[in-house]
This record gives sequence, C-alpha cells and structure tokens, in this order.
Amino acid sequence: MATETNALAHAGSAYLRSAMHQPVRWQEWKDEAFSLAARENKPILLDIGAVWCHWCHVMDRESYENAEVARLINENFVAVKVDRDERPDVDSRYQAAVQAISGTFLPKTCPEGRGSSGCCKPWLKPTGRSATT
Repeated sequence: MATETNALAHAGSAYLRSAMHQPVRWQEWKDEAFSLAARENKPILLDIGAVWCHWCHVMDRESYENAEVARLINENFVAVKVDRDERPDVDSRYQAAVQAISGTFLPKTCPEGRGSSGCCKPWLKPTGRSATT
C-alpha cells in the first residue's frame, strides 16, 4: 500500500478516508473531479460503497490496493469514490442507470443484510452522464 495520500485524506467520511493510502488517485464526488475529467479528457470510474459493506472492502483490497491496477486506473480514468451513506442520491441515480443500460438488477443487500450499492462501478463521461448514454 502507498505511503502517500490521495485526495480522500481530508474527506468527511470515514469510508472515504479509509482509501486515502490506496495508490488510486481517488477524488470525492465534487465539481473539481468533473473539471479534472474534462481537462484531462478522461472518463470517470465511479466507485460507490459503504464502510459496512464487506464486498466494498474486498474490492479495495484485491483491486484498488494493487499497484498495477491503480496505474491502469490512474492513466485512463479520473477515479471518484462515493460513500453511499452520505450520498444515497448518487447511489440511486447510478444504480438505476446501470439497470436500465444492462437490463440487470443489482443487489441492494450485502451479506450483512444492509443496503448496498452492489457492484455499482459505472464509467461516466466527464459531465457525470453514463458513458453509454
């Protein structure tokens, strides 16, 4: 794991701060992230999760803490991480978009029995619209 911190180091959310040492250059869901994506002409990789979600932590451990995966993400995307508990509006919007595009309903519960973003990791245009719309 990296010793440097990314933009989540000062996030208000404990879930977001838990990813501050990952080598992915995470951004919070803010206008600055969308401006960066537009400036760099990169799509956004949106990761929606929660501190209590087991599979969110598995994804962090197995993917986002991997230096090679992080390099590929950083080179090709602006990575934005969202705490579902703080931004249920963002979670609901992109859950609905993924379902409409794929025709697949994403599970809303983790094994812990609480609501979850399931595997909601959509790619977005710098404007925030789904990459397929």
